[in-house]
Amino acid sequence: MSKDAAIEEEPPTPGKETVLTHVLEDLKNNAELCRDLKSRAERGKEEYGTYLMTHNGRDPIRDAYLEALDMIMYIKQAQLEGTEMSLHVSGGPTLIAIQLKNMLYHSKKPPESEEPQVLSSW
Repeated sequence: MSKDAAIEEEPPTPGKETVLTHVLEDLKNNAELCRDLKSRAERGKEEYGTYLMTHNGRDPIRDAYLEALDMIMYIKQAQLEGTEMSLHVSGGPTLIAIQLKNMLYHSKKPPESEEPQVLSSW
């Protein structure tokens, strides 16, 4: 990662497509998760003035990596406070963070003219 993980990027700029619409479609069979995602998206809109958009001037892999680092810290906090967690829950964010960091070092950002790759839902 070329930038220090503690250095924040600039706020997002106006983008092209609302990410939430696509995520809700991917997760349409999980109503509870969709409700939570909508709630978080509304909070983000209040804070940033817009929903998360594609092509918004920020590096989504870097943002995801930083969020994964935060998740690792929260899960460790929960474990230290006595919450029992399966290896899948406690190890998953670490694996995600490693994969995202590898993507930051080893991949190039596709030009905006290319079709975006669709990731399967988790």
